[in-house]
Amino acid sequence: MTACTGVGTGALACAPATTSGATPNAYGIAVSGSYAYVTDFSGTVTACTGVGTGALACAPATTSGATPNAYGIAVSGSYAYVTDFSGTVTACTGVGTGALACAPATTSGVTPRAYGIAVSGSYAYVTSGGSNSTVYACTGVGTGTLACTAATTSGATPNAYGIAVSGSYVYVTNDVSGLVNACTGVGTGTLACAPATTSGATPKAYGIAVSGSYAYVTDSSGGTVNACSGVGTGTLACDPATTSGATPNAAGIAVS
Repeated sequence: MTACTGVGTGALACAPATTSGATPNAYGIAVSGSYAYVTDFSGTVTACTGVGTGALACAPATTSGATPNAYGIAVSGSYAYVTDFSGTVTACTGVGTGALACAPATTSGVTPRAYGIAVSGSYAYVTSGGSNSTVYACTGVGTGTLACTAATTSGATPNAYGIAVSGSYVYVTNDVSGLVNACTGVGTGTLACAPATTSGATPKAYGIAVSGSYAYVTDSSGGTVNACSGVGTGTLACDPATTSGATPNAAGIAVS
């Protein structure tokens, strides 16, 4: 994993934050208190201490019970919600510690691929990648059971991957076009989405995180991070925030 300073600006300076102990196939990341939780495509979640510094010490937080192909992760209250490539979501207790106990939170309702996840109020929003252009809205946040239905029927990106909520907008990345969509309807089960960027985002936009007036978007092809201004509106202007120092295959991103 990489730690970047310069949050709240359009220029990030990045350097390795872990030399060992992280997961071999890290995708999603979420921060809660003194822990950063990192998903691994093998199905585990790693807990890292050292949040707020440039050095993270990581160790497995789950030995079983997480999803077989873990992608995204979001924390709400005492639960961490983990998405799976199969289209399900797992709920994990033990937030704020280095040990998570996970069990399925959905048996159906997210299809065909659950990628990114973000929580706002009583809803968890889950992206479905591939040709499916929908975002799912799940109720039951704060519990171990989520009920998910399609929140968008059109207007979202065909290859939705990362997702972040800021104010009245949900921002969704596209890992093929590299653009970002902005969706209104936050706090409800229905989202109306339209392009927020026509250019300037990263060629393969994966993760997205918001801090202040900037949205930071990772690029899995070049390993860079883009900074997008215009947060809180339907139009983002994006430019490279890093020229070097980020990880070669940047995926998830979180701000603390």
